Amino acid sequence: TNITHGSNSGTANMVLASNGNVTIGGALSATGGRGKVLQYVFESDNTAKEAYGTRVELIDATITPASASNKILVMAYACISITNHNSNAYVTTYLYRGADGGTEIHEENIGTTANHAHDISTAPWIIDSPNTTSAQEYTFSFVRGSSGTSNVNTSQHCNYHLLLVELEG
Repeated sequence: TNITHGSNSGTANMVLASNGNVTIGGALSATGGRGKVLQYVFESDNTAKEAYGTRVELIDATITPASASNKILVMAYACISITNHNSNAYVTTYLYRGADGGTEIHEENIGTTANHAHDISTAPWIIDSPNTTSAQEYTFSFVRGSSGTSNVNTSQHCNYHLLLVELEG
């Protein structure tokens, strides 16, 4: 049975078909082609980690693309505590294809110029094109982002995550 959301004009604005295909407005369709989700891998952890002058791996995950033309949507999330006693507190996060220090696909430096301790959240997303059908490891890492930062560690109040989604085409 199809589930249909209609409009005042009587036309179907959105249809969820019994086979899982979705059609929106009759013009946009998620029945195949570019962007169709083929598989996903999700990893989560809450092990306490600290980073000073050397990058520290938070989490990694591996996915094997079905086609070399497919893309990998890489989504990460972490709560990070940063502390300073001077003038700034920053953390730099990285996403790598491969192990920590592999092919960098994203870098983000976030923080504050205010003194004392702060909990911040970071959630980088990127679409990667590994151009292979070999297993691909992705790594989410972090390090102290400025010399004024005295401490960078994972927050004890939440998990950190890495989600890999293979997209067709």
